[in-house]
Amino acid sequence: MRRLRNFVALDAGARALAWRALLWTALLRVAVAVVRFARLRRWAEATTPRPGANYDARAVRRAVLRAQRLLPGTRCLVAALVAERLLRQGALPARVTIGVAKAGPTLDAHAWVESGDVTVCGDDVPRAHYRALATFDAGTR
Repeated sequence: MRRLRNFVALDAGARALAWRALLWTALLRVAVAVVRFARLRRWAEATTPRPGANYDARAVRRAVLRAQRLLPGTRCLVAALVAERLLRQGALPARVTIGVAKAGPTLDAHAWVESGDVTVCGDDVPRAHYRALATFDAGTR
């Protein structure tokens, strides 16, 4: 009930962004399992700004975190793809980085997104442990 009250208390723009984050998170959780990464990248890169989008990177961060709380088990790659899509729709810069663990017996990967000086998602673990494997950078359009 508290989550519903918090959601209703949001302004209309934040509610709409939260809904989009939730929708894209649900869809991408499935897509990551069945669609090749190269196709997901093409889809992300084809995203165009939404007319009337009026939000900043911190609003995207809050929306993605809300979606992750509502859909437990959402992996960092899904959150990164969602954040990138929402940032691109808002005509905001998006830098997606996928890194691998620097040391250890097993391979550990992590994805994070930055927009200007804001870490939009992926700051839940220390990035110093990861070496960047791939970076996808999209400035504003």
